[in-house]
Amino acid sequence: LFFATHPSLFIDLLKVRRGKRSPNVSYRKISCLYDILPEVLQGCDMCICTGDLNINYLCKTTADYGFLMDLLNSFDPTQLINVPTRMTKTTKTALDLIITNRPDLAKSFDAIPCDPISTDHEAITLTQEP
Repeated sequence: LFFATHPSLFIDLLKVRRGKRSPNVSYRKISCLYDILPEVLQGCDMCICTGDLNINYLCKTTADYGFLMDLLNSFDPTQLINVPTRMTKTTKTALDLIITNRPDLAKSFDAIPCDPISTDHEAITLTQEP
């Protein structure tokens, strides 16, 4: 996960990686966000959190999705990406997310296809208002 509290500043606070043989990462592995987010958001006019959360935002019936929604509802940021960001021959999932406390400043956001040889994830982009 990457947090930006200023357009030119990115803070790598937490990297959640999954092993090649374990397709699901428990939401408990990112539960530390309950501790991190208040510190990041305090005194911050705009915060952007982006990265591969390994929680499928398109599958609204899982415990992982429920955890993410509880987290978002606790701190009131908005998740912007609602399209698949990882596609295989059999699945389409939204794992790569953009979460911000200032969605009003988001001019545009999207998932852009990448070279399938190098990654099976789309690149996520955000353009903000000046």
